[in-house]
Amino acid sequence: MSLDRMGYQRPMYTADSVASIDFKIMGKEAEYWMFDLDGVLAAALRYDIRQDAVENIQSALVNGLIQAACIISNAAFSFMSHRVANLANRCGLPYLSCHLPYPMKPSQLAFDTAATLIAPVGFDRSRIMIVGDQLGTDMAAGRYGCKTMLVPTLEPIPWWKRRKHGKEDQIRREMVIVFPHELRRG
Repeated sequence: MSLDRMGYQRPMYTADSVASIDFKIMGKEAEYWMFDLDGVLAAALRYDIRQDAVENIQSALVNGLIQAACIISNAAFSFMSHRVANLANRCGLPYLSCHLPYPMKPSQLAFDTAATLIAPVGFDRSRIMIVGDQLGTDMAAGRYGCKTMLVPTLEPIPWWKRRKHGKEDQIRREMVIVFPHELRRG
């Protein structure tokens, strides 16, 4: 069964980590960047942030390799949003903390709302890159015209997400996604 028929979107690009993204090359692919938080910039429910990733993003912004960046995170519940705000502020990036009952990733409204933080009115979605670790939520932005980049999750999937993501792990193995040291087109 194909990924699309199973409700998953194949990523356009892969990278070893956010710290390994070569923005000199990838900045030509997309001007506006959205980064998932949990599993990409920080471990789930932790306050530790990947400093090497933040430095790479900030360097790309300062050097004009990308126009803008933000964090988009499914915080699930409003009380979790303070963590997202804390980490986003430490990164120096605007953020959207999606939580129930509001639209969450993979909804188009969630991605479009986050885009208003970084892109001009009337933006072309093909100028936006979503970087995430989940096929079912982050890579879904590809359905709406955004470019997508899959990075390996920073840690094993927490126990409360295993049932939801067990099928995704199986699909990843079947896709034989390789995370090379250099970015490659999927």
